[in-house]
Amino acid sequence: MIKKVIFFGLICFSLVFSVTSLECYVCSVVVGDEPCHTTVKCEVNVPHLGPDYVCTKVVTTLYNVTTMEKSCGQPNFCNFMKEHNIVHDICEICNENRCNASESLHANLTISFIAFLSVIFLAK
Repeated sequence: MIKKVIFFGLICFSLVFSVTSLECYVCSVVVGDEPCHTTVKCEVNVPHLGPDYVCTKVVTTLYNVTTMEKSCGQPNFCNFMKEHNIVHDICEICNENRCNASESLHANLTISFIAFLSVIFLAK
């Protein structure tokens, strides 16, 4: 029974930690050049956007040059761009750590680690 309580507590803690410390890639690059490597904690670097942070990714092509901008934002970021006719090809938001990377599938390492620990605890 105690193992199940610990497991549940770890999952709750990891979910709270994930929500309160969203980490996003932040950069502006020409597509095909160096990939984006810089990450920031949204609530530390842009506290005025909180408390509901999302990671954003915007792709824009102007004069045959395609750029990608990644950042922290608010949940209505893409709607704001549409409503104000801000030119862009693709606008995406997501709310998991580093989810605005170029790849489409990302594992939340915290949840994966907790799942791994649960298998160890429950196996004993």
